[in-house]
Amino acid sequence: MMFFIKHDSNQLVSTKGGVMSDQRASFEAQTSYRLLLPLMYLLAGWAAFKKWLARSLRLPTPNINALLFDGLGPICRRIKEGAASWRALNLLYNHPFKDPKNLGAWLDNLWLKSPNAQAVRNRRRIAKNQLLKVIRESHKRTGKVVKIVSLACGSAEAVLQSMADANQLGIRTDCLLIDIDSSALEYARGVAKKLEISDQVNMKRANLLGFEKLGKIIQSYQPTIVEMMGLLDYITDKQAAVHIRTIYQTLPAGGKLLTCNIIPNGEQAFLKHVINWNMIYRRPGELVEIMSCAGFRKIETIVENMNIHVIAIGGKEAQNEVVIPKPSLVAISKGMLQ
Repeated sequence: MMFFIKHDSNQLVSTKGGVMSDQRASFEAQTSYRLLLPLMYLLAGWAAFKKWLARSLRLPTPNINALLFDGLGPICRRIKEGAASWRALNLLYNHPFKDPKNLGAWLDNLWLKSPNAQAVRNRRRIAKNQLLKVIRESHKRTGKVVKIVSLACGSAEAVLQSMADANQLGIRTDCLLIDIDSSALEYARGVAKKLEISDQVNMKRANLLGFEKLGKIIQSYQPTIVEMMGLLDYITDKQAAVHIRTIYQTLPAGGKLLTCNIIPNGEQAFLKHVINWNMIYRRPGELVEIMSCAGFRKIETIVENMNIHVIAIGGKEAQNEVVIPKPSLVAISKGMLQ
């Protein structure tokens, strides 16, 4: 197994008036941790206690988890209400960071500069850049239209922007967007229209945990690239392994899988108890192990600069290419693929 880990070395974080340099972004994150992490633990403990008390007394779940988050911050409240959805991610991606005119807007700006919020924006940027890189490599190798399948696509902004950028380079791409949420597909349709690539985009509403259906979709579409950003954060090791093995088995020779996972970090309790955003955390080696068990042998990982998200790119051997797997250094759960 070929396995490379690197850190993102070209971080640009959106902010008012342009972009934030790598050094400044790292400073912002360190400052956020020093000032916010103790408060996060306090708010998470208070929210967890309130929920436990409500369950014990058989009372309704509290509407507000923390006054300083969803109580006073209107954007924070919308993120909590849409936790784990494309709508919440869209708010994190595109927050304008305008000068605050009241306490609620100030709190929104404060929390959306936290390391986890910065990291999810970094993840989107890296995904777009890596997609464009793979598109260019695939086109150079084959000279054909590059076909992309985006699984659990959400708003699909990174995928669609990479396609628009490829058009500027004279490279034709076609894409199939798949999501269980029809509102996500409708939003993505609007993004494609703005980017003037509607004729390159098809959409399908489907539950991706139906592995047989997933295999048939990939086999039928024959994509060069399968993009799956975010889904692994919500499924078990066994589900992830079977899911990725289905992709590997049906992906054409020479194809690539781009995926990611959230890494254990100090804000987990806050996300779970205050934002109601519970996820399955994996270290880079654990993600690589799942991918290698599924069949991938050439795996590159990129850890964004907040050390909160890892992006992985796995390649399927091209025809007549033989890759001899090396023994794994990471232990996996017994029976993961059974």
